[in-house]
Amino acid sequence: MICKKTIWERLGKVLRVVLLAVFWAIAAAIAALAVLVVLYGQDLPDYRKLATYSPPVATRLYAADGSLLIEYAEERRVFIDFEDMPPQLINAFVAAEDKNFWHHPGIDAFGVARATLNNVIKVLGGPTRFSGASTITQQVAKNFFLTSDRTVSRKIKEAILALRLERAFSKQHIMTLYLNQIFLGARAYGVGSASLMYFNKPVAELTLAQSAFLASLPKAPNDRDKAIERRNYVLRRMYQEGFISRAEMFAAAEEELNINSGFTAQMADDFQYFAEEVRRQLLNELGRDTLYNGGLYIKTTIVPKFQKAASAALKAELDRYNSRIKDPDAPRLQGAIMAVNPHTGRVVAISGGHSFAESSYNRATQARRQPGSSIKPIADYGPALDVRAITAATVVDDAPAHLDPQRPDRIYPKNSSNSFRGLTTVRNAVIRSVNVVAAKVWTLIPDTSLEYLNKVGINRDNERNVALSLGGLNRGVTPLEMAGA
Repeated sequence: MICKKTIWERLGKVLRVVLLAVFWAIAAAIAALAVLVVLYGQDLPDYRKLATYSPPVATRLYAADGSLLIEYAEERRVFIDFEDMPPQLINAFVAAEDKNFWHHPGIDAFGVARATLNNVIKVLGGPTRFSGASTITQQVAKNFFLTSDRTVSRKIKEAILALRLERAFSKQHIMTLYLNQIFLGARAYGVGSASLMYFNKPVAELTLAQSAFLASLPKAPNDRDKAIERRNYVLRRMYQEGFISRAEMFAAAEEELNINSGFTAQMADDFQYFAEEVRRQLLNELGRDTLYNGGLYIKTTIVPKFQKAASAALKAELDRYNSRIKDPDAPRLQGAIMAVNPHTGRVVAISGGHSFAESSYNRATQARRQPGSSIKPIADYGPALDVRAITAATVVDDAPAHLDPQRPDRIYPKNSSNSFRGLTTVRNAVIRSVNVVAAKVWTLIPDTSLEYLNKVGINRDNERNVALSLGGLNRGVTPLEMAGA
């Protein structure tokens, strides 16, 4: 019979060997970690700047009544503070991405062991899936500072940064960084933007099912085919982690997602010309970075009911005209319309064509055409009245004249009626748009006329020529410039 003392002695020896092995394993791991920190931790980015995280935020364009028209952004983003995040949304991401987030120091040792075992079983042909072990903190480190390259060195740097982030910041701050930075498809970065993009509502109004859907996106942001399947997986994980009840899980799984296609779809074609013109001007004045990342709030002068009416009127008139064209190969007429408040000069409606979807060329702001007789009050009568060269009662002889300096032998200009009225008051000449009277008035004040054109912004490189009096501008004028003048 083996005595009890011998048994305990043997057990003690085994225990000492095991403890010694564990000790040396821990020592080796610490040594290895120290070596890795020395090798990879010296030139890592300065993570401390995340203490004052200020992400690029989309610029938003609003109509005069406060309604949102469109966003300008390279990355659609709406920053949300941790206190404003609904708990169910946070729980959905924790359940889906990192169930031990609130407890681990930045890397999840148990998660690493589990992922390693699963991957080994998968390689050997077992019934598991390949899995990773990146924590939410590691994802923050990667998203802010590193590339997505699948290399050992990147994973080591990611782990070191994650440990440092956990020492420097609270879990709440790290979660805030993560939920505002992560890409969730459709050019949406962060849950605030994704909530608006997919459901047209702020995060505070998300249902459980919608929160679970957003939490399912990091794995495959642009794959909508399995949206329901992935959302239900997140709901099961939330149930398994005790965040929701079984009844809540089943109820949420039955809910329709009703995903919309984002801000651009919300803005009707009626407003596209205006929004694009604002974008072009701001890009020129502010620069790309400020416009797309500055989070600007831009309230414009556009009045939605006027805009819709103007667009409808233009389309109706163009359709009416084009319907008479029988040749299917003949070009269709295009046009533009501007509506300006005469008391303030504010543009309340603008449309540059039949449809922005058909042609983005904005004929209201980009198409230069000769203004014709509409220039007369600006280039002729206005300046002449202002300097008291004429009054409305001044009589001018509407008779053949030779005002073309290049061709003094020909009669110029002529009236549209091809006739002359003789002595005519300026008042009647304006009413009847008499060319000869307008040109003769212009000859009294040519320099003043050029000054006026400069003041209203439609002169540029026009010559001191009598043709100006009848709308003969060298480069033409846009409807926007004419309305402003």
